[in-house]
Amino acid sequence: NGHSALEREIEVNEYPASDSAYAAMKLCAEQFGRLFSTHFQMSVICLRIGTVLPNEYETLLPHHRARRTLLSRIDAVDIFTKAIESSVQYGVYYAVSDNPEKPWSIQGAVRELGYTPTVNSDNILSWRNAHK
Repeated sequence: NGHSALEREIEVNEYPASDSAYAAMKLCAEQFGRLFSTHFQMSVICLRIGTVLPNEYETLLPHHRARRTLLSRIDAVDIFTKAIESSVQYGVYYAVSDNPEKPWSIQGAVRELGYTPTVNSDNILSWRNAHK
């Protein structure tokens, strides 16, 4: 439902409890990234991507989970650009806009990648409502 089971923002260093094969494979891919970074001196940035929507406003209206987990298109471009341009050797980051009640912490991405989220779910809903 987009709420943290811990009742606070989840940090990337808290080991995830995978609840599906898909989730377990994502964790496995992060570990392969660490292996390649360590043994082959490759830069590997893993992004745990929130909800990316083709029509943000129309989807946000009925879906409260998406309001918390949205990665706006503008913020997606920013975090991917920052990840590509980063000098970080290995890192795992939550890629989500700075939404109210977001379940994941973006502080590592802000601090280490220079991620600067600018458009969150409230911005999209209020902007659209103001321009009707």
